[in-house]
Amino acid sequence: NALTAGVTGNPESSPAPTDKVVVAKQRLVTEYGPKLDTFKATIATIDSITARIEGLSSKTGQSFMEELKRLSEEYKRLDSATKSNILNAQDLTTFEKDYNASLKVFNVIEQLPENTDLQFSKKVNTAEKAFQKLTTVQKGNVYNYDKLSSLLKPAAIIERINKLKTTSKTYETDVQDLRKEFEELTTNEKTIVHNIGKLVEAEENMNQAETVIALINAA
Repeated sequence: NALTAGVTGNPESSPAPTDKVVVAKQRLVTEYGPKLDTFKATIATIDSITARIEGLSSKTGQSFMEELKRLSEEYKRLDSATKSNILNAQDLTTFEKDYNASLKVFNVIEQLPENTDLQFSKKVNTAEKAFQKLTTVQKGNVYNYDKLSSLLKPAAIIERINKLKTTSKTYETDVQDLRKEFEELTTNEKTIVHNIGKLVEAEENMNQAETVIALINAA
């Protein structure tokens, strides 16, 4: 047959044009589908991290500290190619500087010793000085500062009671001032002043001295 001359095989077995399209699509799905899924996941990660970095500027205190910690950990786990596509990564670095400064003071406050510790007043003062050196933004992220602020007055009184000296020219005035300041404390603050007995003893000694002087003058 002239129509089939030179043709080998069964003409009907050759794939139709539509079959070739299907095969091509299947090949695309098989070979490139997983790569496309990975690419989509990477884009989603980049968008998510970028948006969360932007969102940090609206957070303060505990929510800022906790979110930044999570975000930093996730960012560090990313590969270099993904990191390079997060265009506001520098902002994350800036936030981390604030975070580290705030976290350092936060931990100092958390690690303050008991009020009976000999270093209590000194460490409270050190924590307060460290807090005051922070920027306004950094201070706002030290969300346990209330714990420190409630210790400032009692710690100061504890220290001054311990430093009372009967040989001081201002001894009587110091005792009177300390009593006045102690009475101005809240009930909770008063319980922190563990050495109040020393102040009471000083007052009793002063009263006894005044009584003796009065008796001598009356003699």
